[in-house]
Amino acid sequence: ASNVIPGQVTFTVDVRAMDDLGREAIIYEFSNRLYHMCDRRSVFCNVERKHDANAVVCDPSLSRQLKSASY
Repeated sequence: ASNVIPGQVTFTVDVRAMDDLGREAIIYEFSNRLYHMCDRRSVFCNVERKHDANAVVCDPSLSRQLKSASY
């Protein structure tokens, strides 16, 4: 229902970055902000990392095609 505040929410966030260090920084900052927000609202939150995969460089030819298609 549109006017109901749920008792529990579960969602996923897919974080991607050009390198592992950048992705870790994003996850760290996101988690800190989420926990801080929950603390201010006196609600419980839990961040679980379900899947971690190392960053890989996209094929340069594919990158050029995607960039070209975005114009």
